[in-house]
Amino acid sequence: MATIRWVGEDQATRTVKAVYGDIKSTFGIVPSLFKAMAHNPEYLQAAWQKFKVGMGPGQLDLPTVEPVHRMLRRGATVHARLEE
Repeated sequence: MATIRWVGEDQATRTVKAVYGDIKSTFGIVPSLFKAMAHNPEYLQAAWQKFKVGMGPGQLDLPTVEPVHRMLRRGATVHARLEE
């Protein structure tokens, strides 16, 4: 099975660090989904912007948005434990 290494905050470029900061302000963490995209900073930035627009205020109702946020947080926490 193919694996994708995540880009940690200590390895991140200036662009990636800026995006990670924005993601952290939203979720409190950087979910692994975005860490995997960070090998291509432009793609990460575009994907995050698209995600914010789709999940932003007024786009989806709160009962839809909240489970997605919880899932991303939970998934990132589980993966972080596996990395240790």
